[in-house]
Amino acid sequence: MKQHREIIPLFYKKFKCIGDQCLSHCCRGWTINVDKKTHKKYKTAHQIEIKEITDKHLIKYPNGSGTNNYSYISMNEEGNCPFFGHDKLCGIYKTLGPSALSHTCQTYPRSKTQLDGYTQHSLSFSCPEVVRLVLFQPDSMKYEENTVIENVKITEKRVIDQSIAVTQEHQVIQLFCRHLIMADSPFIEDNLYALAQFMVFLQSIDYQVEANYSQVENIFMSLVEKLTNGEIYQQRKQVTSTARHQLKFSLLLIMLRFFTTTDRSKHYLLPAFTNTMHFFGLESESLNEDMLANWKKLDDEWQKVLSTSCLAEPQILKNYFLYRIYDEKFGLYNLKQSLRSLYYCFTDYFYIKTLLSVQSAYDIEVSMESIQLMFCHYSTVTQHSNNLRQQLDELIDKLNFGDDLSCLLLLN
Repeated sequence: MKQHREIIPLFYKKFKCIGDQCLSHCCRGWTINVDKKTHKKYKTAHQIEIKEITDKHLIKYPNGSGTNNYSYISMNEEGNCPFFGHDKLCGIYKTLGPSALSHTCQTYPRSKTQLDGYTQHSLSFSCPEVVRLVLFQPDSMKYEENTVIENVKITEKRVIDQSIAVTQEHQVIQLFCRHLIMADSPFIEDNLYALAQFMVFLQSIDYQVEANYSQVENIFMSLVEKLTNGEIYQQRKQVTSTARHQLKFSLLLIMLRFFTTTDRSKHYLLPAFTNTMHFFGLESESLNEDMLANWKKLDDEWQKVLSTSCLAEPQILKNYFLYRIYDEKFGLYNLKQSLRSLYYCFTDYFYIKTLLSVQSAYDIEVSMESIQLMFCHYSTVTQHSNNLRQQLDELIDKLNFGDDLSCLLLLN
């Protein structure tokens, strides 16, 4: 017998697949891996509609094994899973039942990370229903901890992610980060600015929180006070550099080159990227004299979105960053890379904010549904490709000056 903790966020508990009511679907553009047991079940199915599809689309990996990656389902001419019907429902589910689904299809969008002492449950932001639950449910990022009693055999071992050695000190760091995001402030960018300041301070003490706890607590309390009284806002607005336009211009070019060449979610994202390139006049991929004026227009457009759309509720964007901290286990490990992780997060926010602002500039309503689709399709691309991170690393290393604080330029 062994006690084991489970961390379960409220958005995880509330989630259930809504099937044909989904704004999008998870049966397009993916590599759907099939385990060996399910592979045999599909191949020996008596239903003719299942057999015809598996004969053509169920392809065994050359080195297939007894793992979850024994074979895969190739997409049809439309880029969809061949079992995906016109009614937006799964043919396997309807014909053979939920137990016949592959491991991938049974678990998505759920995930869990086994850490030493507890299990963390989460959901992927590439699902629009997950986006809805996280962003638009006020208490979505509250979570509960359950203690379960397991019957463990002497010879049985729990598979633990050894790359994430979590200590109580790490958990305290993450708790501070969460509260900096939740603190009252004029704009979410102020919270992000304060979070970056906090991580810079932790870096200066080599993340030794326990040995410097009173100092850490004082810095935290000071940041919260400055967030509330608007002092952080004033500090943030003074952050400037002649490199800021080059940074944003370079990020737009990365967006153009990367997002227009990937097949994932291209049907939704390509029109948005095309509008963005047209708005900035970047068809020639050269920095033009109107760039500054265009950013001012876009900033005004973003303020309009914040005041007139469903994003007017501050908790929505706070929930997004609370989700990022939780899902990416920010502060729990790899602390020496924490500023680079913030850079990625700020860049994602910069892209999404830019795309939604351009959408508004072209008089396309920024509705709850369009926000769900933007976040989920963007996440579909970024969560399943290392290439974007590699391109960002090259740009960041080229533009920064020995640190990652140039990320603050993205907050204005």
